Amino acid sequence: MKVRKLFASLLVVAMFCVMAIPAFADANSDYEAAIRAYQAQIAAREESYAAAVRAYQAQAAAKAKAESEAIIAAGKLANQQQLAANDAILAAANAAHAKQLAANDAFIAAGQAARNKQLAANDAFVAAANAAHNNQLNANAAYLGAIQANQANIAAQQSAYLAAIKAYQDQIAAQQNAYLAAVKAYQAQAAAKAKAEGEAIIAAGKAAHQQQLAANAAVQAAANAAHAQQLAANAAVQSAANAAHAQQLDANAAYEAAIRANQAQIAAREAAYLQSLLK
Repeated sequence: MKVRKLFASLLVVAMFCVMAIPAFADANSDYEAAIRAYQAQIAAREESYAAAVRAYQAQAAAKAKAESEAIIAAGKLANQQQLAANDAILAAANAAHAKQLAANDAFIAAGQAARNKQLAANDAFVAAANAAHNNQLNANAAYLGAIQANQANIAAQQSAYLAAIKAYQDQIAAQQNAYLAAVKAYQAQAAAKAKAEGEAIIAAGKAAHQQQLAANAAVQAAANAAHAQQLAANAAVQSAANAAHAQQLDANAAYEAAIRANQAQIAAREAAYLQSLLK
């Protein structure tokens, strides 16, 4: 019944659309004609505006050309005036340059005379310096001879000192050898004593070790007994836990069965409700 009503509604909408198509087509034709007329009007306005712009551009170009020619003429006149002023400045500069060259020549001549005088004074100073240098060389030679004699004396003293040092070192070596012999004898006695004491300590340690082993065995036996008791207690706890787990599994199975039964009832109710809607 509901399907028939829906089909009838769709049929009415389709018939309305078929009847409305010619009316829409006429409205579209009128709208397109109006758009074309408006576009032609806009084109005519744009053409008139472009003509006005071209005329204004021609006037502006003529005005700019006249102004440019006037500016060029004024620039040429100013350039001629500047060239004349530059020529006058160049002539004055050349005169000043010639005057400066004459002054420079005089200054160079005076400088050359002063240089020649200074060179003569330098030659005299160099001659005096050479004489003083020769005197210093002679004095240095005498000083070097005295130094060499002193060095020979120092070398003889050092040889005597080294011989005394060697004799003292030989005496110290003999004393060190005697001391080392005494130390070796003492070390031998100390080693024998340490060996005897070590053997006594090892024997005492072995006895203590045997006593500790006996004590450890007693402790291990007590620990084994306690471990056996703990294992028995753990087994009892595990058995109780297994029983509780089995009860929980039974309860879970019963709960799941109840849920499935409830879900079946709900599915049956939904199926009945859908059947009633389709009728």
